[in-house]
Amino acid sequence: RSLLMEKQSRCSLKFTDYKLERIYFEENPTYKKKDGMIPLALTLERRVENMTETQFTLTISVILFASPKENNYPFTLETRVLGFFEVEKNTAVNFKDKLIETNASAILFPYVRSIISQVTLMANTDKTLILPPMNFVEMMREEEEQKNEKDSTIHAC
Repeated sequence: RSLLMEKQSRCSLKFTDYKLERIYFEENPTYKKKDGMIPLALTLERRVENMTETQFTLTISVILFASPKENNYPFTLETRVLGFFEVEKNTAVNFKDKLIETNASAILFPYVRSIISQVTLMANTDKTLILPPMNFVEMMREEEEQKNEKDSTIHAC
């Protein structure tokens, strides 16, 4: 194998472990069931923390159905999952940032989805909640567009 092929076949991002840091579930005893689907009310936050030059953590926090009594949601659920990752030593900073924002999020999010499904199953809610997969590349593009719009609004004369 050539050096070029060998270099391309190595993975730049390595997922080493994950940890469930927080889980909170509370049923809404005043919930009044309605016909049809309940609109998904989801807040998702991501936070990256560099541990070393090559190691970082990604935290994904999800809040589902905040303020359930006020909004007539069946429950509220909060979870925070911490993922541990490594990148190759000489990875370019801009490439590393893209790996973290998209690939690391895409790797860790299925664990978050699974935890939420298992909790709603074990809580014996009407239906087990299965979150849809998320397209983090598209999410990052939309966040960048919103940031650019905000920046252009701020600098407008």
